[in-house]
Amino acid sequence: MLDAELEQRGYQMIDPVTTYHAPVAALTAEIPPITAFAHWPPLQILRDLWTENDVGAARQAVMERACAPKAAILGRLQDRAAGGGHLLRSTARRQCCMRFAPRRTSSAKALAAI
Repeated sequence: MLDAELEQRGYQMIDPVTTYHAPVAALTAEIPPITAFAHWPPLQILRDLWTENDVGAARQAVMERACAPKAAILGRLQDRAAGGGHLLRSTARRQCCMRFAPRRTSSAKALAAI
């Protein structure tokens, strides 16, 4: 959906984007301590996860430049980093957009299911 909208505006697709939407209530449920936490600027472990998932320096620079309210989210399972994302709030549309990069392990699948 986002890719098609950007293409109509003259942007060229380099790789597809997956956007997830969920009701806010689903994201505010109680989770165990330090399972996931928001912060900015991103911790190095999160930057490493992004790099592992082909979110390189150029994309990370775009995240840095975003003027809207933003957060980096690090997800942890079994005392290890399991995945992370970049959350950007669009005040004009009252929406949030998040790019999630799971660690390539079975624990990342479990984190995504939370």
